Amino acid sequence: MIENILLGFESIPVRGTTTMSELHPLTELGVDAALFSLDAVDTGFGESDDDPLVTPEGARWGWLGLAAGAAALTLLAFWTIGTVRKGDDDDAVEPTPIDDPAN
Repeated sequence: MIENILLGFESIPVRGTTTMSELHPLTELGVDAALFSLDAVDTGFGESDDDPLVTPEGARWGWLGLAAGAAALTLLAFWTIGTVRKGDDDDAVEPTPIDDPAN
């Protein structure tokens, strides 16, 4: 269960010593106290073996989604490598020298 945490701020300047503010509880800074008791709220999911949080069918869809994402990233990598290796010299632009302001 989450308790009402004390929060302090510290100023860290480039030079000199740091300054620490006074400690303030989160409720004093505007956090709703009801948020601290949300751990005790029954969600109804995963409480028993009859109603698991993740069903086997849902896990299969999750693995399928992960595999599809990995395949898409692999195809993107191969597509990028293929376009880099082609090296179309016809469309190449000659680099223009930059004037050095130090000269």
